[in-house]
Amino acid sequence: MKPSRVAVALLALIFGAGTAAAFQEPSLAEIAKQEKKRRKAAAKAAEQPTRTITEAELKAAPGTTANPVVDAPAEPGTATPGASPGASPEKTDDQLRDEKRVEIQKKIDEQKERMAKVRKMMDDAQLELNDLSNQTMGGRRTALLKLVDDGTAELAACEARISELEEQARRAGVPVSR
Repeated sequence: MKPSRVAVALLALIFGAGTAAAFQEPSLAEIAKQEKKRRKAAAKAAEQPTRTITEAELKAAPGTTANPVVDAPAEPGTATPGASPGASPEKTDDQLRDEKRVEIQKKIDEQKERMAKVRKMMDDAQLELNDLSNQTMGGRRTALLKLVDDGTAELAACEARISELEEQARRAGVPVSR
């Protein structure tokens, strides 16, 4: 006998409802239970003390390390593993700090030189403006006044750059002089 369309539709509805129920999203209560379990597990893991591995423990451990220490001196003309030819040894903190100090001091000195040049240019312009025998008028006077104003703005910008460099030096822990 041939199944009727109604019977096939009824069976599809029954089996479809069962599989649809399996694919439903979890309820809010289930999500809350899962979150509570997750938080308990995280709290339990946080309560366990952490262990700090020291350099001595790493050296004593058998096996290979990421950065092996070579105990024996290398023969002249042979390359050590992991070292590039002509590479200098790592710099100490004092050497790095001194290099940083020199770099920042050089930038401060450059700003001071720039300020001296701007001041000289401003003084020359102001001297010409103050000269009553010359009677500077028109475009030249306007240009000189603009030069003085621009110089004042440039001096302020240089002062700000020097302050930034001094702050950078302070953060790096290096002394610089103005």
